[in-house]
Parts: sequence; structure tokens; C-alpha cells
Amino acid sequence: MKKLIFLFCCFLIFACQEHNKKKVPQTSEKPTEESTGKTSNLPENLCFLSIVGSSKVDGKTVQDSLVLNLKIRNNKVSGVYNWIPAEKDVRRGTIVGEKQENSIRGEYLFMQEGKKQAQSIFINLHDDYAKVTTNAGKQGEMVVEIEKVDCKKMN
Repeated sequence: MKKLIFLFCCFLIFACQEHNKKKVPQTSEKPTEESTGKTSNLPENLCFLSIVGSSKVDGKTVQDSLVLNLKIRNNKVSGVYNWIPAEKDVRRGTIVGEKQENSIRGEYLFMQEGKKQAQSIFINLHDDYAKVTTNAGKQGEMVVEIEKVDCKKMN
């Protein structure tokens, strides 16, 4: 009888230990928004692409491309803006600025014709496109509209 009681006690202790182990989460995952009640600080990514113009060069159809990718976090904006004409020198650069409501003001640093240049940039965000103005009110001002696209299609 003592052996039976001893075995029962061992079984009971073992069962309680297993039960306690199940209550303690064994995960290395960080707390989620839902579990902490805090909002995340994830950046918003916006992508725009327009292919404009069409001409024949040596029997091939060539087109100009405008590419704008923006990352917005806490109203701070960084991104890439590239103007890739079919038959001219490429303009590739980066943007740094600030977002207020649906507008972004910042500086556009780019390389064109082998020269580093900087211009002011203003981007007005709409549901389906962005209106981009560089060097507003000055020589070399350029205003373009670029269609919004799914960022997954840009990769």
C-alpha cells in the first residue's frame, strides 16, 4: 500500500510540474502591439512609377521612367527619386524632408551629367499619384505627376 501511495504522490508531483511548465510561455518573440497596447513605430512605405514618352531609337521603342520611393516615419521622410530618360543623362538621387498632412518638403540630392547637385523638392501626395516639384520658382524647375504603385511590384 505504501508503494501505491508513493507512486501516486510521484505521479501527482510530476503532473503538477508539467502543468506549471505549460503556463510559462517559452518564446523569444517580442511583445506585439496587441499585447502591449502600444502603437508601433513602423515606417510607411510609398512607391510611385511612371513610364512616359515613347520614341523609336535604332528600331527599338524607348521610354522615360520616373521612380519615387518614400519611407515615412514620425513625419520624417527619406527616399529615392530617379528620373531615367530614354535618350538623355540619368538623374538619380535621394530625398530627405518632413511630411505635414499630404505634403512633403525637403532637399533632393542627385547626380546628373557627372555633377552632384541639390535642389528643393515639394511632393504633394494624392490617393493615386504624387505631384513632384523640384527647384520651385527657379531655373530648372520641373513638375511631374507620378502614378502610385504597389511597392511589391517595384522589387
